[in-house]
Amino acid sequence: WSLSRGGTGAAYAGAAAMSPRVQAEMILASEEYERGRQHFLNTCIGCHQENGRGLPGLGLNIVPSNFVASASDEELARFIRSGRPVGDPNNQTGVDMPPRGGNPALQPEHIKDIVVYIRGLEAKAAAGM
Repeated sequence: WSLSRGGTGAAYAGAAAMSPRVQAEMILASEEYERGRQHFLNTCIGCHQENGRGLPGLGLNIVPSNFVASASDEELARFIRSGRPVGDPNNQTGVDMPPRGGNPALQPEHIKDIVVYIRGLEAKAAAGM
């Protein structure tokens, strides 16, 4: 879906020339964003909150996040699928991020939608929305 990264879904020609607000509005108006929001609320909210800002000691702030911003959509989806155990040297919370956020029912298409939701949170922040 990425507007500028050539990600897991539709990429838009000329996206770099769009204002951050227009980019955000395009993502927020998509069905993928709304589905991703629902999956995020059902799976990720306990550690990352609805706005992605995270809860101290549980989940990191993913908006903004250098890790999230620098990852391609596929890399971010792969990360959500695999999680990050407490023993991983990159784990900053001392708490496991379980594979699929602890929701084994999440299917690949649900994870792609969650990535769209996260990209929407990033776009909203960039646009000051």
